[in-house]
Amino acid sequence: MKKDKKFIILLCIIVVIVIILIGIYIAILLNNKTSNNSFDNGKIVSTKFIEVENYNTFFSVNDAINNFYDLMTLNNSNLILDVLDPDFIVENNINDDNIKEFIINNKDDIYFYAKKMYQKGIGNTLYYFISGERHDYENSLIEINHVNLLIAVDVNSNSYFIREIDTNNIYDYAKDYKEVNRTLDDNGNNTFKYLSLSKMDVANYYLDYYKNVLFVNTEYAFNILDEETKNLYTDLEEFSNNMLGLSEILNSKISKYEFKDDKYVISFNSKKIIFIEEKIMDFKVKIK
Repeated sequence: MKKDKKFIILLCIIVVIVIILIGIYIAILLNNKTSNNSFDNGKIVSTKFIEVENYNTFFSVNDAINNFYDLMTLNNSNLILDVLDPDFIVENNINDDNIKEFIINNKDDIYFYAKKMYQKGIGNTLYYFISGERHDYENSLIEINHVNLLIAVDVNSNSYFIREIDTNNIYDYAKDYKEVNRTLDDNGNNTFKYLSLSKMDVANYYLDYYKNVLFVNTEYAFNILDEETKNLYTDLEEFSNNMLGLSEILNSKISKYEFKDDKYVISFNSKKIIFIEEKIMDFKVKIK
C-alpha cells in the first residue's frame, strides 16, 4: 500500500514537471512568434534580421517615408536636411545650396507604397530596408518609380533618418548591411510616429493602392486579380475597356466592411472588392 502511494506521488510529480516543461515550450514559441514585432510602444522587441510581418511596424515605417517625401514637395532645404541620413549628407557634401541636386523638387505630390520590408538592429537602433513604389503626381498624371530606402530609428528618442539606396536586391542589401548603434536627436521633423492600425485602415490602404495602379499600371492591376475574376474578361484589353466603370464603383460610397481570416471585404452599392492577402501588400483581388 505504501509503495502504491509513493508511486502515485512520484507519478503526480512527473506529470507536474511535464506540464511545466510544456508551458515553457509554448511560451518560447509564442515569444518567437511575437518577436517579429519590431517595437512595442517604442521599445525594441527584436533586433534579429527578419522580414517585417507586423502591420503597425510596416505602416509606421511607410508613414515615415511619406513624411520625408512630403518635406520634399515643400521645397524647404532645412526640413529635408533634418531627416536625411547624416552620413549621406557628408558623403555627398550636401548643403542648402546644392540639396536640390539630390532630391525630387518638381512634383505636385509624392506617395510611397512599401511592398517589401526587412529589419535588423543593434543597441537602441532599428534599421529598416524597404522596397516599394513611389507614385509621383504631376499635372494630374501619376508616374510610378520603383525605389529602395533605408530608415534607421533610435527608439530612445523616437527619431529617425532616411536615405534612398541603390540596389537591385533589397534582401541581400539588408542581410549584408553592417549596422551601427546610432544616437539621434529629435529635431521636430524626424519624429518617428508609432501607428496602431485597424483592419479597416489596412483595407482602405489596399483599396487606395489598387485604385492608383488601375490606370497607371493596368497590366499589374489585371494580373493580381484572382482567377475567377480574371476569367470574367477575355483578356487585358477587355479589362482595360471596363476600367472606367470599375473605377467609378471603387470610388463610390462604401456601405460595409467585413473581415474573414486573410480576406478584406469592402462592399459598395452594387459590387464587392475582396483583397485576399498572402502577406502585407501581397494580395489577390476578387471583384463580385
